[in-house]
Amino acid sequence: MRKFTSKPDSKGISGLCEAEENGIIGNSIYNLEVENAMLNMNWLLQAATDTATAVADTAATTAADAADATAQVAGWEQTIPSLLMIVAMVAVFYFLLIRPQRKKDKAVKDMLAALKVGDRVCTIGGIYGTVTALKDDTVTLAVGGPKTPMVMARWAIRSVEDAPLENDAEPQV
Repeated sequence: MRKFTSKPDSKGISGLCEAEENGIIGNSIYNLEVENAMLNMNWLLQAATDTATAVADTAATTAADAADATAQVAGWEQTIPSLLMIVAMVAVFYFLLIRPQRKKDKAVKDMLAALKVGDRVCTIGGIYGTVTALKDDTVTLAVGGPKTPMVMARWAIRSVEDAPLENDAEPQV
């Protein structure tokens, strides 16, 4: 089959007339119109496919962004209880361990600062005595019946005894 061209064949106008009589020109024009329609349809189909792909990519990207945002929110939702648990543990440690120890240390410091001559004390080694002299960091104790003097570090005093020395006199028989 011949394709229609704008230039006539070497036969000239008589060739065109001959081609028209045989139906070649009419078929060629029809074939061109069909070809153009098919190209247009292919172009439309490609454009629709590209548009659908772009829409799907945009939707996927939007969905992925939404999933990331949800994951970030979910991340915070999982992090907040963990942080609250850590804060609760620190509060428990503070109120059960640190605060009572600080109170005890303050009471010991106050007790050591309030020592005076004549107080009955117990040392960390278990020695009981009476304070006879005080210096900055040392305490002189009178220990036992003959009142033997002992020099101790002030921090070595465990407690001040409230009860006075009961049996300081010689025994009566």
